[in-house]
Amino acid sequence: MEFIYIFVNPESGGKSAYNFIEPCVDELKFSKPVPHIIRIYSIFEGESGNKPGFIHLKKLVSEKRADDGIKVIIAGGDGSLTWVISEVEKHGISTEDIVFGIVPYGTGNDFARAVKWNKFHNLKPFVDNLRPLRGLVEKILNAECAAHDFWHILITVEPEGSFNQINSNTRTKQTVFDINGDEVKKMEFMMGNYFSIGTESRIGRGFDRRRSFSTGMNKFRYLMEGIKRSVLGQVFVDKQIDKMLTGELYNDIVFVTEKNDENVPVLPKTVSFIATNIPSFAAGVDCFKGKHLGLSNLSKGESSKLFQASQRMGDGQLEFTCYKAVSHMALDLLASGHSRRVHVGKGPWKIVFKQLSPAEKTYFQIDGEFFVMFQPKEVEIKHVKTIRVLV
Repeated sequence: MEFIYIFVNPESGGKSAYNFIEPCVDELKFSKPVPHIIRIYSIFEGESGNKPGFIHLKKLVSEKRADDGIKVIIAGGDGSLTWVISEVEKHGISTEDIVFGIVPYGTGNDFARAVKWNKFHNLKPFVDNLRPLRGLVEKILNAECAAHDFWHILITVEPEGSFNQINSNTRTKQTVFDINGDEVKKMEFMMGNYFSIGTESRIGRGFDRRRSFSTGMNKFRYLMEGIKRSVLGQVFVDKQIDKMLTGELYNDIVFVTEKNDENVPVLPKTVSFIATNIPSFAAGVDCFKGKHLGLSNLSKGESSKLFQASQRMGDGQLEFTCYKAVSHMALDLLASGHSRRVHVGKGPWKIVFKQLSPAEKTYFQIDGEFFVMFQPKEVEIKHVKTIRVLV
């Protein structure tokens, strides 16, 4: 028997994902093409760590037979996928026997682009005598599997520092507080797609406040934000980051930003620094397609390794790239190849910041969620798990 659990974020895509739960259908049983049962849940139903859909899924996983197949499909944006993976962990569900997939809603959907599932963008499953739903199920049952990594990111600010984000409902800026009403000094994330620091995050933050439901219009607005930032002020990452380290004890230097040793790689003038886990960034840009080097003072061996490296999902590695100018980012929205390669590895990594003035803003984003931090201290990135996904 094949079991398909569909977890829906009804807010995604301007609430167009609500199409999955509007008919109030909880369970569907089909005998063709193979016997399968579909169960549909809203991810908002229940408290975190105690949600009915995940409780039911946990029971099924613990009782499954050898010939049972379990697919978990997320109907929503890229952030909804990470949300579901987090709930799977909170409910103590083993992912060993689960394959995950996505039905994309909204306008970014970089993960869906990477696994080539954007064909089902903004699906209306129950129209035309369930024809779209049947087509989706056929794809789910016949799709192949690939590995996909998730990473833990811990970001810390100095005791006097703080975080600021955009309220998803009001689209206004707000300081991040903990449950006791104190300013947060550390933020933890699970990252599946990408992490970045710099001007592209400043552009994205401005764009996110004015996001529309049209992919074409969003790309236009992103370009306009890029032009505005290139004129009104850019963020230079090399003026904020001091160095990047790797190794279990962070003993190995990836780069510094102030040249003080002939044998240490240097990150020169940089407006954006990006770590990618998939070959799609900012609605389709393949950052690692660029063949230029982003570091100076690299040895021939290190340069050769970077040139020969390729990006592959599920390989336990992250690819780090950078942009020297905002215009290069804008051009990559039209044709990839203007980014510069910085580093490839399995981590863990630590990014250490310089001492910045209290008013200086450091922009960053994780999987399309944008933040500002004041007086940043460090970022730590570690591999957390690998799951199987439908491709």
